[in-house]
Amino acid sequence: KDGQFILSVALDGDYSAYGVTGPFQFEYRFTLTDDRIQSLETVETKLDLPEPVVAFILSMNMFDGDSMEATFAENALVNDAQREHVGRDAIRRWFEKELIGDHVTMYVTSSLAHEGGIAVVAQINGDYDKTGLPDPLELRFYFSISGDQISQLIIIPVKRG
Repeated sequence: KDGQFILSVALDGDYSAYGVTGPFQFEYRFTLTDDRIQSLETVETKLDLPEPVVAFILSMNMFDGDSMEATFAENALVNDAQREHVGRDAIRRWFEKELIGDHVTMYVTSSLAHEGGIAVVAQINGDYDKTGLPDPLELRFYFSISGDQISQLIIIPVKRG
């Protein structure tokens, strides 16, 4: 985009030997001139979010249905595009069709903690139909947390302007 190519990467696991002590996102910004890399900038962001939210983000970005399903409480609710999905089975079907099927990934740009949960704003990308959608597409994910699982997730577009 505008002579710049951006690669976003989320890391989890034991990278302590490299100084990484928690889940991180890395954004590599390549500036291209005449099809050659002119410059490279690395932006590193620690995902300082509740564990079930980090697990959801990582499983979404890795298209891992089993890990994603485990982040939700048995009777959790997801509301995406004003459609409700109640219970792990329904949430799994939504995740497999809407996220895994379209290779949807998210890059967290901001978050705001609130009582009982957290709101996360993320840029979304994938193989879905982008006709009429803003570029970049930003969505707000409202997570409600109960214990160590997500009890509710509401996803809405971010309005700009």
